[in-house]
Amino acid sequence: MKAAELFLACLREAKVTTIFGNPGTTEIPLLDALTEKKDINYLITLHENVAVAMADGYARASGKVGFVNVHTAAGTANALGGLYNAFVDNSPVVVTAGYKDTRILGRECFSEVPDLLGMTRQFTKFSWSLLLADRVAEDLLRGIRTALIPPRGPVFMSFPENLLGEEIKDGKIKSTLPELPIIFEGAPQLIDKAAKLLVEAKYPLLIAGSEIARAGILEKAIELADLLGFAVVTEGRESLCSLNFPHTHPAFRGSFQASLPEVRRADVILGLGCKAFTQTSYSEEPELPPQAIFIHFHSNPHEIGKIYKAHIGVLTEVSRGTEKLIEACLPLITREVKKAIEERKEFLKNEKEHLEAKKREELASLWDKKPISVPQLVQVLNGILKPDTVIVDEAVRSSRALLRFYNFTEKDTYFRASGGVLGWGVPAALGIKLAMPERDVVAFVGDGSLLFSVQALWTAAKYRIPIKIIVCNNRQYRAVKDAALRYQGVVSRLGYCVGTDLVEPEIDFCKLAEGLGIEAVSIGEPKDLKGTLTEIINIAEKPVLVDVKIL
Repeated sequence: MKAAELFLACLREAKVTTIFGNPGTTEIPLLDALTEKKDINYLITLHENVAVAMADGYARASGKVGFVNVHTAAGTANALGGLYNAFVDNSPVVVTAGYKDTRILGRECFSEVPDLLGMTRQFTKFSWSLLLADRVAEDLLRGIRTALIPPRGPVFMSFPENLLGEEIKDGKIKSTLPELPIIFEGAPQLIDKAAKLLVEAKYPLLIAGSEIARAGILEKAIELADLLGFAVVTEGRESLCSLNFPHTHPAFRGSFQASLPEVRRADVILGLGCKAFTQTSYSEEPELPPQAIFIHFHSNPHEIGKIYKAHIGVLTEVSRGTEKLIEACLPLITREVKKAIEERKEFLKNEKEHLEAKKREELASLWDKKPISVPQLVQVLNGILKPDTVIVDEAVRSSRALLRFYNFTEKDTYFRASGGVLGWGVPAALGIKLAMPERDVVAFVGDGSLLFSVQALWTAAKYRIPIKIIVCNNRQYRAVKDAALRYQGVVSRLGYCVGTDLVEPEIDFCKLAEGLGIEAVSIGEPKDLKGTLTEIINIAEKPVLVDVKIL
């Protein structure tokens, strides 16, 4: 048995059925071994960042490892942005790279760098080189296991060109893979203290974090919120990467912002599986109000007390921690406490109705205006998409309107990369569709974002992965321009900023898509939104791109 065959046997053991890759000559033994095998698919991408983003989307949606193979230092360098996104959002992606033959390493050979593993260590849980054919199974399964155990995250492993072609004596696999999910609960005395504080709170606030979605406990989070009458926000947009609470729930107030009334008046705040906090710019004001007691449940000890003191920090797998917290709260809810909770819930319900009425008025005032605004587009999508449709968001500036006006209600319907490396959205949507073939998947992306990974359109066409791609095309890097305007310098006086306009020539996304094998249409008038989008969404068998010209 060759080491390459053992390599594939390890992937089967880990239930890996797809390798996302861009091949090179150093991977020939692996490609040769794959050629006869029908149980592991190799999906070709035209850029390594596309391969990693596809694997990342697949991993987030399936909970399994997303497996990638790239070529030498060159391919590894191209994959770094995708690795960073996976690292920031704790996605279990394993990237492998075929490297140069050990007999020529150290001679500054073609595609060699002094420290290949050093390129990836900053944003992986584990980086290692497979050097012995007889240890392929041990090393590869250790890497996969490391990616999967909490806190999850990406792993990088290289193997030299001559390794996988070697004959090995023992092809047996001694699996070290864990049974999933891995469940551990926090200290009972800390959970009891947290329960007492939350039950006695007058203005409790729940920050619903991304670990809720990863653990698949949306219903449990709703149960907890209803039990104690929480006002609820999700973690801020800076770290938001999933749907952590239904938007139509009476207690839901959007993403965390320090200026929200629900945050400013909170006396006890529970951060349930959230980051506290990811900052994008300096502010003299703290995110947490000074009067609030902060309770933090998280599976990663690094996140607890990272910036702000956690008065109670509970290291726990969030599903078990939530169950135990509910159990601890129930005996403490007296008749008097129950009355206060119901009054709080009634207040939140009435306030929600008022806020929703204001949103409807705002949408109505925009409907006939030209050019198309993002709220108009989102309003149409809200009316035509099925509730379980998955939206993959990389619209940057336009995502604010998506999160504000779209009614996300069902679990696993929203995915986003919070790392900020653009080019994730479309390939991630492809990976998510492969993990959830029964669900409709829509990539909601900006024009600038799409251009970072436009090669993904070819992969979508080649494998007929039937996602729908909606491009919010404002012909500029709007987030950069808006920041320049806020700076109150020359740009705000002239109304123009260098390096932000994507015109002269304007990019024709329909021709670009068609050149890569994707059917595409363009929408420029509000009156055409509903009819065209309804027709496109109902095309089930192939990918389609819609270029929406927005304000």
